[in-house]
Amino acid sequence: MKYIQFSPLYKLEKVNGEKFFIIGRAHKRAYEITESIFFVLKTIEEKGRISVSQLINTISIILNITETDLIKLIKPIILETLKLGFIIQDKDVENTKFEAINKYNVGDKIGDYIIKGSISIRKNTQLYLAAKDDSECVLKIFTGNREKFVYLKRFRKEFEILKSLPPHQNIYNLKEYFSSKDLDYGVLDFIKGKSLITSCEENNYNIKEKLDIVLQIVDSVAHLHKNNILHGDIHLSNFMKTDQEVKLIDFGFSHLIGNNTENLHGGIPQFMSPERAKIHTYKFSKTQSSHASEVFQLGIILYYVFVKKLPFSGYNWQALAKSILNDEPNYDLLKDQKIPVKMIDILSKCLKKDPKERYANAHDLLISVKKIVQ
Repeated sequence: MKYIQFSPLYKLEKVNGEKFFIIGRAHKRAYEITESIFFVLKTIEEKGRISVSQLINTISIILNITETDLIKLIKPIILETLKLGFIIQDKDVENTKFEAINKYNVGDKIGDYIIKGSISIRKNTQLYLAAKDDSECVLKIFTGNREKFVYLKRFRKEFEILKSLPPHQNIYNLKEYFSSKDLDYGVLDFIKGKSLITSCEENNYNIKEKLDIVLQIVDSVAHLHKNNILHGDIHLSNFMKTDQEVKLIDFGFSHLIGNNTENLHGGIPQFMSPERAKIHTYKFSKTQSSHASEVFQLGIILYYVFVKKLPFSGYNWQALAKSILNDEPNYDLLKDQKIPVKMIDILSKCLKKDPKERYANAHDLLISVKKIVQ
């Protein structure tokens, strides 16, 4: 490892001088970190490009700590943030800078589609609002290094699964997929709505509306499980809410049950299930997802829909993992919101620590939810 730099895909923010966050510039996800990690990353960001030895020397001078003592503190931070993509090495710099800018501009034509605007920029993909014959849609375009076929293969797999999946009113629709030697992109429905988390934050839904939202969320994932598919990345930002419907989106980590040969591991820490956290170190493992783990993730989402709070929390990844493993959600918050007792019982079963005690899959969960909602 020669030189490192802070990834341009993220930014650092300090809130009220007390809380510290890493925030994705494209997907807007926020990750709370400790003040120590924030200080190290801020130093890297300010230096632009720095060797590890220079970093240690710089911080040792600022804090008046010997370099020998500092290495023990900084090394784990560097290794963990490298793994998570918050800082990058020399070999990643060129690709990351390329990925952080739009590859296409308004007015550019891709096939029969005219680009109308940029939606998001990710590591190997970019999303654009486009139009064909005045009909709006979303283009999801592979913009990564095509020589690294593993990334292109994953991209194509997402659309293979979408093409094989029977249509469902609560899952976004793939209109078509185009693949050539130089270009791969999928054409998806343009959903005129907001992310589920934003909709919940901006609206005071009544109990009936919340139960209807819950039904649609569970119905979408139940459709996947019924067709032997795991979504692989279930969290609030992967559901869109329109005036009437909830839509499940982003199948980048989806795979058939028992066919995760590429060892894909989606998900964000706040929505991980207990079996995906290492008990002693409280770090998230690479244990593969399952029906039961996605039921747990659904439980977290449903809890949020009802009370606008997540059931587990922690000031860093280790504290969060410990909370998921050991803490019980505060169900009194649901009672205060007058959520039906039977719905609270369903939620409690979703959030059991032992996967064997949960619903076996989202379809079984759907049956229970329908008894209350309908």
